[in-house]
Amino acid sequence: MTYSIELTPKQKEILKIVQADLPDSATPFAEIARLTNTSEQEVLELLTKLKDEGYIRRFGATLAINKQDMTTMPWLPGMWKKART
Repeated sequence: MTYSIELTPKQKEILKIVQADLPDSATPFAEIARLTNTSEQEVLELLTKLKDEGYIRRFGATLAINKQDMTTMPWLPGMWKKART
């Protein structure tokens, strides 16, 4: 099954950023808005609409555990210990 949707250049710009890597920020959607000269609300509305309509199936983070500072993630040491035994 193929899907087709018309996107504005601005929407394509937003999706290009989201498909690469989210900005490393406490407010990544505000950062995307700043980078694309739009509002955070517009970014969130676009992503919500595409999710609701089935164009985006999942949206989430993938952590590179070996690159993270273990002291900032208190839940990891117990998991790490279990995974190593």
